[in-house]
Amino acid sequence: MEYRQLGKTDLRPSVLGVGCNLIANTDADHDLAEVNRTIAAAIEAGITFFDVADVYGRGRAERILGKALKGQRDRVLVATKAGVVPGGGPTLVRRIRPVARRLLRRWRPVHAAGKRMATRYAPPPRSDFGPTHIRNAIEASLRRLQTDYVDLFLLHNPRADVARQADLFGTLDRLKEQGRIRHYGASISGHDTSQDVQAFLAVPGVSVVQVLVNPMKCVDLEAIAPAAAARGIGLVARQPFHKGEIFTHKPLLDLADANPAYSPAQMAVRFGLAQPGVGLVLAGMRSRSHLQENLAALSGPPLTAEEMAALRASAEVV
Repeated sequence: MEYRQLGKTDLRPSVLGVGCNLIANTDADHDLAEVNRTIAAAIEAGITFFDVADVYGRGRAERILGKALKGQRDRVLVATKAGVVPGGGPTLVRRIRPVARRLLRRWRPVHAAGKRMATRYAPPPRSDFGPTHIRNAIEASLRRLQTDYVDLFLLHNPRADVARQADLFGTLDRLKEQGRIRHYGASISGHDTSQDVQAFLAVPGVSVVQVLVNPMKCVDLEAIAPAAAARGIGLVARQPFHKGEIFTHKPLLDLADANPAYSPAQMAVRFGLAQPGVGLVLAGMRSRSHLQENLAALSGPPLTAEEMAALRASAEVV
């Protein structure tokens, strides 16, 4: 396993990190057992970076990760995020979820239909980057993760105007002083992604920024990477598979067909790792087959200059 320094921080994570969004979607006992086996196998393979957020499964992903890392916390780096507030009534959802899960497990067609209806009719999420909300969210995340601190806290999909909230960053600085977070930054994707990233690169306390990097959509790394390097800010490449959409992206599929060393997923991971300034690529995985597929990307040869040029040309700059 290769490890890279994240900017000027003291964090040196594995170049492949585990994105934990999908681990909350575990409705059967055997699914949860597979998630736990996958996390254990990832650690044994040398993966040290696990990324989660309070909104993933309304906290369930953090609880699952916290239990899975029990007794191994000192072997890994944990990042979590806050600032996105899901729609709907969290208190009611929290009360009925355990009963609903037991009932729906027994009848999967109803369960699937229920998920579709919940997605269709759920109120849209909103953002809250107020100092009080963020401080409370971090404390709640620490409880769910069963840890006294997180190595990295990230504001979740903030817009550029949030970078001007001095009271917010004052709160984050105090949480650093208290040892609740070691470093902080932002995880950014949106309509003006590159402009939003540039705004956070100018914030003095920001140490790490997660950015969108894949063969379909990519931030303007020609501008962002030098600016981040000049300020000692580490870059984490997120969404290498663009929520599964890259598997219909013809330029990538054609290149993978012509290169027997890589599947499309593995080529997407290598594409992210080859970008200037990127310390690691976050890949979502909740099974050992996903893990092995992603790990295999690290053992193959680098993409050729021609392949990199073709993938860069196919990606929309956002």
